[in-house]
Amino acid sequence: MMNPGLDDFAQKLTSIGHVDRISETSFAVRTADPVLPRSAIVETTQADLELRLTDLVGGHPEQIWGQPGLTSDEAAWRLLAVHVEETIDCMDEDGQTVVILAGGVSVKGK
Repeated sequence: MMNPGLDDFAQKLTSIGHVDRISETSFAVRTADPVLPRSAIVETTQADLELRLTDLVGGHPEQIWGQPGLTSDEAAWRLLAVHVEETIDCMDEDGQTVVILAGGVSVKGK
């Protein structure tokens, strides 16, 4: 397992839209959806990010894409970005906070 960092995470989130780091543990994300772009604050800690990615790697996410040469680490990053994007898409209101914890991704307070 690679040693994931919060800056790496911000870079991976650019696959879903524009990302600005706004604090040590949070990012402002604006999705690139041409029909219904959404904004959210995404929060995590280094420890939760590492635990979430380790959990995803254990499920062999590389099998989802079936792309030759794709490692489980790379696939876990992709899958986490997909989970964040889906959570943003399902928010009740624009601008809510999405939290990445060791056990999953959710809207804060939900």
